[in-house]
Amino acid sequence: ADDIEVIIGGSVDAYRQLAERKKVFDTVIYLNVMEHIADDLGEFNKAKAVLKPGGKLLVYVPALPWLYSQIDAETGHVRRYTKRLLREVTAKSGFKLVSLDYFEVVGIIPYLIVYKLLRRRVVTGSSSGFYNKAILPLSLILHKIMRGRLVGKNLVLVASKPQ
Repeated sequence: ADDIEVIIGGSVDAYRQLAERKKVFDTVIYLNVMEHIADDLGEFNKAKAVLKPGGKLLVYVPALPWLYSQIDAETGHVRRYTKRLLREVTAKSGFKLVSLDYFEVVGIIPYLIVYKLLRRRVVTGSSSGFYNKAILPLSLILHKIMRGRLVGKNLVLVASKPQ
C-alpha cells in the first residue's frame, strides 16, 4: 500500500528521521527490539511521541526471565520480560493496555534444552528450520485455541495512545 512507511534502523536514527519529517503514525511496531534497549520506558515514550492519538503500539519480546541464557547475553538482550514488567512500562509511559498475551508455548521446551541445558550459543540453520516448520505452527494453533492463556517464551503487547 502506498500509505505504509517503514523506517528501519537504530532507535536514535529512526526517531531523528521521524522528528525531522514532523510525521505521526497510526502504528509503531517493535519486533524483538525492546529487549535490547536499556531504557525501555524512554523508548515507549519516543514511540508515543510519533503516534497519532488513538494510535497503536505493538511490542513482541522474549518472556520468562528464568529462560535468560548465554545466547540472550551474546545477542545483546538486556532482559527477558514478565507480564508485570510490560504492564508497568506501559502504564508509566501513559499508554492504555489493549492486550498482553504469551506466545510460543511449545517453544519453551526446545529453548530450555538447547540454550539452558546444552548451553548452545548460536542458532543453526537446521534448528531454525525445524523450529519454523514444526514448533511455530503448533504454537500458533495452541495460541488460537487457548487465546494466550498458556505461558509462552514470548509476549505480545498491544497498547494505544490516549485520544
